[in-house]
Amino acid sequence: MNGAVTKRRELARLLPLVLFAPEDMELVRGEPEHRRMFLNDLVAESSPALAGDIADYDRVLRQRNTLLKSLRATSSIPTGTLSTWTESLIGLATRIIVARRQIVDALSPRLSAHYGAIASSTDFATVTMSESIPNDTAEPDIAKALRTLFHVKQRDEIDRGSTLFGPHRDDMLIVLNDLPARTHSSQGEAWSCALSLRLAQVDIVRRDSIAGDPVVVLDDVFSELDAGRRVRLGEHLAGIEHLIITAADVATIPASLVGRQHTVVGGRIDD
Repeated sequence: MNGAVTKRRELARLLPLVLFAPEDMELVRGEPEHRRMFLNDLVAESSPALAGDIADYDRVLRQRNTLLKSLRATSSIPTGTLSTWTESLIGLATRIIVARRQIVDALSPRLSAHYGAIASSTDFATVTMSESIPNDTAEPDIAKALRTLFHVKQRDEIDRGSTLFGPHRDDMLIVLNDLPARTHSSQGEAWSCALSLRLAQVDIVRRDSIAGDPVVVLDDVFSELDAGRRVRLGEHLAGIEHLIITAADVATIPASLVGRQHTVVGGRIDD
C-alpha cells in the first residue's frame, strides 16, 4: 500500500470487507471449522496482537501434535518437552477463548435484532460458545481448567496422536428458538440466520475499525431469498456506505439498492 509492503491482516484493518455469499449457509448448516474461521477472522480484525496469537496457536498446535504422534509411535513416556508445548498452548488458548467470548457476546444481541427484522417473525436467534471447558468457567480459571483437562486426558491424546481439546475443537452454536439451527431450521430460517450473522459482523467491524464502514459485497445473495426477505434485507443495507452487489438477474435486487451498474460478459466488464 502506497509503495510499501503491507501484511494481509493489516490491510484487512485498513480496508475492512464483509462478504455475503451463498456459501454462508455453511456458517449455519456446515461443520464447526466454518464457524471457527468466522470467529477467528473477527478476533483478528479486532486486534493485531490477537491475530498473532491465532497464528502462534496454530504453530504450537502443529508442534504438539507432532510430538504426540512421536510418543504414540515409540510408546515413550511423556517428557518435559510435552509439558512445555502444553503450557505454551494453554497461554495462547486462554487469550483466544476470552477474545471469542467477547465477540460472541457482541454478536448475539445483534444477530437477534437482525434476524427478527429479516425474518419478520417472533422467532428468536442467538449465538453461544460450545467449548472444551465448561462454558461458565470464569476468565481467571480458564488456564487452570485447560491444564487439568490436558493432564487428565494426556494418555488419550498420546493414543490418538492429536490434541483433543482447545479452541481448534470449540464451536459457535447458532440457536433458533432454543434449538440448534444447524439441525432444526428450514431453508428460509437458515438463510435468515446466515444473513443476520453477516449483518452482525458488519456492526462489529464498523464498531472496531479505524477505517469506518466496511466494504460490503453481496455475491448473488438475493436470488436465494423470497421477495419479502429481499425487501427487508435491502432496507437493512440501505445505510451501508460502500456496497457492491453481484447478481445474474438484476430484477432480484431491491429497487432501493440499485445504483451504478456494470455488466460482465465473457470475462469483460462493460458500463
